[in-house]
Amino acid sequence: MAHATVKTRRTVGGCLQNPDNPEILEGIPMDAMTILTRDQLCAKLLISDTTRQRLEKTDPTFPRKLHVSVRKVGYLVSDVQAYIARQHQKAA
Repeated sequence: MAHATVKTRRTVGGCLQNPDNPEILEGIPMDAMTILTRDQLCAKLLISDTTRQRLEKTDPTFPRKLHVSVRKVGYLVSDVQAYIARQHQKAA
């Protein structure tokens, strides 16, 4: 069985993103329950890890992190999309 290749490019944090469809990150379709890693969150928001840490401390509207395991955290895509919408609305 032949595997289809997906064109990817490196983004912030070394995260792979499909340039043809920004809603697919590392070949995973994005739905509301998808959990993003820290690197994926930074890539989606186009921010550095340092900025992410600052926003987590200072911005109450920033997506809350979920503790996936003892040493792993993630962010719900639905929370990230809502944050982006709020920032876009604020900028308009």
